[in-house]
Amino acid sequence: MNWGYSMKPIPEDVEEFTGRFYIKLKNAFARCMNGSKNVFIPFSGGLDSRTMADISSIHFIITLAQEKDVPEILEIMKTANMHYIPSPEMPELDWRHFFVAKVNGEIVGAAGYQILSATEAKTTLLAVHPDYRKHGIGKMLQERRMLAMSDQDIKTLTTNADIPETIAWYKKHFGYKETGKLKKIHEFGRPDIDEWTTLQTDLVEWRKRHDEQRKG
Repeated sequence: MNWGYSMKPIPEDVEEFTGRFYIKLKNAFARCMNGSKNVFIPFSGGLDSRTMADISSIHFIITLAQEKDVPEILEIMKTANMHYIPSPEMPELDWRHFFVAKVNGEIVGAAGYQILSATEAKTTLLAVHPDYRKHGIGKMLQERRMLAMSDQDIKTLTTNADIPETIAWYKKHFGYKETGKLKKIHEFGRPDIDEWTTLQTDLVEWRKRHDEQRKG
C-alpha cells in the first residue's frame, strides 16, 4: 500500500499532512458512469468504519500540546490502557513535552518524551484513537518527537514497548534494537504482558537517514 503526504508552509510548531488511503474490498466494486471500468471503493479512513464515504483522504495536523489538552490526551491513552497517571509506571504527564494529532480540531493521537541528560532521552507515551489507527498518524507522531529530541542534540533514544507488533514497528521504521527486559510495576499497556521490552536507537544516525530521504 502506498501512502502519500503533503506539507504546506505553516508555523514551525505545526506540521500538516494529508494522507490518501485505499483498501481493496473483496467483491465490492463501484462501476464508473460509463460502466466500462471497475474501480476500488475508497475507505473514508477514521470516521465510521461501517460507512463508505465519498472521500478518500484524511486530513490531520500535528502540533505541540497545550496544558488544556491534558484531559483529551488521557482519554486517548485510555484506549491503549496507558492512562494510569500518576502511577509507579508513569508518575506524571508532562504536557510540555507532548505532541498531539488533530482531525477537525479533535485530538486523535498523542506522543510524549522525556530528556534524561545532555545526550540521552526516552519516549513516554504514544497512542492513537482506534478509529484513526492504520493511517500513519502514529508514525508521524513518532517522527515529530524524534525530530524534537534530535534538535536538542540527543544522541541515544530509549523506548519501552510491550506489544510484539509495536516492537517490530519500532525496529522496522526507526532503527531500534533490543537492549533488555523490564518487569512492569503497575498495570499499564497490554494487561496480559507483564514486562517491557527495552529498545534503543541511535538518533544521530536516524536523523541522517531521515534528512536524506526528505531531500530525495
